[in-house]
Amino acid sequence: MKSKKHRIFDKLNGYIAAVIGFFLLATAYLRGCEALRKGETKKWIE
Repeated sequence: MKSKKHRIFDKLNGYIAAVIGFFLLATAYLRGCEALRKGETKKWIE
């Protein structure tokens, strides 16, 4: 069995990974929305 410290670190790592993943998705989504509004999607396609 793992010690309590290991369990806490596993939970922390899971939360940190989730927060980072959500943050990256949110920033990418917001940048995509801004680009769509400005009509800059052509730059991405090329």
